[in-house]
Amino acid sequence: MRIIKLIFILIILSLSFGCNNYENLNDFNYIKIETPKFEQDTFHGVVKSSNNVNLSFQTEGKIIYFPFADGDYIKKGQVVAKLDGTLYEIRKKEESNRLREYIIQQNKQKSYYHRLDLLHKEGAISDNDWENAYYELKVLAQQIQTQKEKIDYINKELEYTSVIAPYNGYIAKKYQGEGSIAKIATPIAFFIASEGFLVDIMVDESTINKLHLNDLSQIKVLNRIYQGNIAHIAKTNLDFSGYIVKVRIKNTTNFLKEGMSADVTFNFKNNSKLTIPINYIFEENDEKYIYKVTDINGNIGTIEKIKIKTGQIKDDNIEILDGVKNGDIIISNYNYKNLSHKKIKL
Repeated sequence: MRIIKLIFILIILSLSFGCNNYENLNDFNYIKIETPKFEQDTFHGVVKSSNNVNLSFQTEGKIIYFPFADGDYIKKGQVVAKLDGTLYEIRKKEESNRLREYIIQQNKQKSYYHRLDLLHKEGAISDNDWENAYYELKVLAQQIQTQKEKIDYINKELEYTSVIAPYNGYIAKKYQGEGSIAKIATPIAFFIASEGFLVDIMVDESTINKLHLNDLSQIKVLNRIYQGNIAHIAKTNLDFSGYIVKVRIKNTTNFLKEGMSADVTFNFKNNSKLTIPINYIFEENDEKYIYKVTDINGNIGTIEKIKIKTGQIKDDNIEILDGVKNGDIIISNYNYKNLSHKKIKL
């Protein structure tokens, strides 16, 4: 029994001794290598409509219908404004009545011509009478065609008395109202599409090579998040070394308005080299080394001296070309001359 107790005590002492040999990571200066795969750049811009137009009439007249105000939303194909088309309606009615009369005369003339044609084939009437009947039929056909063209023209004039919304959008600025006299091609309102918006941003030469047409981005407008993609990239002018980038944004909720501020964020692939602070590196025999935690099992690891290859120095950091990767834990050895093979608690 005493032997068993002695063995048990020795085991406890052995475990305690082993635990006391572990170093604690928090007692060291250390870093965990975490180089992000992507880096972000955010640019401030302004929302602009890719489609806007001055609405105007294609004929002159008095505006009798224009119920919309600045900011009102209008659907594609909806009538925005109308002119007084009374005179056109009267002319259309007159010409339509005249067309019906010509058609009635044509039907009578056709019957008359068919009778004469049969008699002419039997030699019962002269060629002259047959030709006169045929001529009258052709004249009526021509009159009917001319009358249809007149009515088509009046219908077109009636169409010109209405202004139709070319796409879903809103009135940005109303120039004339009901009772005003509209003139041909004189704007009555400035109309902006509610879809097909762009965000214009400026970027410098260091960024432009990272951007490509159709690259995706995240756009923030008044705490609302939208998705966008690059639609256009162009140099500004010879006096400024920047670029204009237009990012397309979908306005599915009709919330966006031209002139709103927006922040456009791009995720770029991080091509920068992995770096660590210079004071984590030491030299022996013209070779560079670090202390890295290896063989991690649970919360226990082993400190190993690892040979590395380095690149350029930037500020207080140095590029690591070989020997270190993302996720590695590097320990500074400023208080110790040799940490190799020491066990460490993480």
